[in-house]
Amino acid sequence: INALAFCQPINLGKVNVLGLTRKQLKIKLEKELDPYLKDPVIIVSFANHHVTIMGSVGNPKIFPMPNEKISIIDALANSGSVVPFTNLSNVIIIRDSSDDKKQIRQVNLEDNSVFNSDFFYLKPNDVVVVKPDEKELLKQQKRTDYQQISTILLQAVTISLIIYTTFFRK
Repeated sequence: INALAFCQPINLGKVNVLGLTRKQLKIKLEKELDPYLKDPVIIVSFANHHVTIMGSVGNPKIFPMPNEKISIIDALANSGSVVPFTNLSNVIIIRDSSDDKKQIRQVNLEDNSVFNSDFFYLKPNDVVVVKPDEKELLKQQKRTDYQQISTILLQAVTISLIIYTTFFRK
């Protein structure tokens, strides 16, 4: 790790950070820099931690994880929340596991047990897929189809009445 102190580089060499939280790493680096600096201020952040949100959300995107963990609810809110006709009982989380395999879990956000789930807090590189409610989408599509047919029929009747009153009425 290289540190910059008033434009003078300080090389701390290799620092083992495996298993440390950001807070623990901050304290460790402050101790290691203490011989070189008076009251060093350390800010530790992740450079490559992100979460992908896709599906029935306001703004599907990949966004950086600002903290060590973020709840699925915070992630959905960060992506513009959910859109109408979203199936919150079947949100899919895809997570990398340690053996280069994917873990896929269904999370029911309408059930209080979600707060006790290992997947409530997202981890770096998680992918969240918010599925639409297919039944509600079909109902909405049928309503839209009905409205379109009704509009066309009403327009045809109106045009027929205009033609009748204009040309055939004496």
